[in-house]
Amino acid sequence: MSSTGKSTPGPPATCYICVRPGADTRDHIVPSGFFPAPRPSNLVTLPAHYSCHNRLSEDYALAILAGTSETSVARKIMGEVRRSLRRSDLGGMKLRRDLIRTLIPCVEFRSPAGVYVGSAPSVKFDPKRIYPLLQKMVRGLYHHHTKRFLPPAAVFAWGLNEHPFGTLETAFSCSDVGLSYPGVFECSYTIIADGDGELSLWWLRFYEGWFFRCATDAVKSAFTLT
Repeated sequence: MSSTGKSTPGPPATCYICVRPGADTRDHIVPSGFFPAPRPSNLVTLPAHYSCHNRLSEDYALAILAGTSETSVARKIMGEVRRSLRRSDLGGMKLRRDLIRTLIPCVEFRSPAGVYVGSAPSVKFDPKRIYPLLQKMVRGLYHHHTKRFLPPAAVFAWGLNEHPFGTLETAFSCSDVGLSYPGVFECSYTIIADGDGELSLWWLRFYEGWFFRCATDAVKSAFTLT
């Protein structure tokens, strides 16, 4: 507070997506549209530029993740998903057509020894319409759990519906439990620092089915601290 008794404004908030100052809104780490009504009151938000988070459409990812899941929670939000599909078709985006083209049968997952470990829906989706949104979520999760930012140049590598074996199994078993909303989203993570670099591993699960693994590679000196 200044000597005049007026509060002194703090530094401009940093956008967790582009890691630049001047955030003018707040964005949900896990999109609010991923939840059925009534939505939880404890959804975590972070400062962001409206232009950074608004450019990423959620409809396609939501239709894939919820539309191919069979849980009661996923079924509850399918009404909104269907309305989004109709709006998309009427607006010329043809989202419903694109989604129909992605569907292929469920696939089985087996261990190296051939033991059946489960099955999961399999789709040949457009990665450019899924991974940018998930990458934004990982940036938010990283900041939420570490109070630091992943640098803009951080490298992201993805795996889908893979059962962790070997080194990945060890990393997964030692991971920390992260942000979780039962029935909709859960994650775990581990962060490994080595010299001037840092590797983080994230496991994201949606609607008790879809299972994404994300590895990020970043240089410590590039981090911007809060």
